Amino acid sequence: MSKTLSKWLAVLALALPLAANASILQFDASLSAANEVPAPLPFNALASGLASLFYNTDTSTYSLQLSAGALSGPITGAHIHGQANTTQNAGVLVALDIAPFQFLQNGGNLLLIGSNIAAPVGNIGAANSNPAQSFLAILEAGKAYINIHTGANPDGEIRGQLFQVAVVPELEVYAMLLAGLGLIGFIARRRLRT
Repeated sequence: MSKTLSKWLAVLALALPLAANASILQFDASLSAANEVPAPLPFNALASGLASLFYNTDTSTYSLQLSAGALSGPITGAHIHGQANTTQNAGVLVALDIAPFQFLQNGGNLLLIGSNIAAPVGNIGAANSNPAQSFLAILEAGKAYINIHTGANPDGEIRGQLFQVAVVPELEVYAMLLAGLGLIGFIARRRLRT
């Protein structure tokens, strides 16, 4: 009976860290002119960008890093829009081209960052047949996108839908995982002795 109990304790020690405290969610977007709705005119096939948004579910804050290149010129706006799928447009949820975000632009190249930004509070209005939802729920549903606007394309030059790609465990999760592995090692060593 104690051997069975030891096995279940070991399994539980390994499973708990994966379920608890996994509070950083990662959402990525690949931005291009081909993603714009409707397609921009003039169409800048060379312009592209990558963005990663890290949402902390414990603090309801997020960090964002975005890089774009080969834009037709300086940006006139950068936003997170929602609620919309890849074929729809929606209103601005977050302006990325003002504080607390910081950006550096050199010609058609853009770097944009923001750290520990408070997420919009409460439910965001219904749009495109989607009910009012929290910012996190919109992200998790894949209904948010990033749009970069330029003088040549004021409605948007490149766009990318934010999709969840990972749950990033915090340090204490790794500590618990190592403790669980240590427990399994201890049990295995004890078995070898007997």
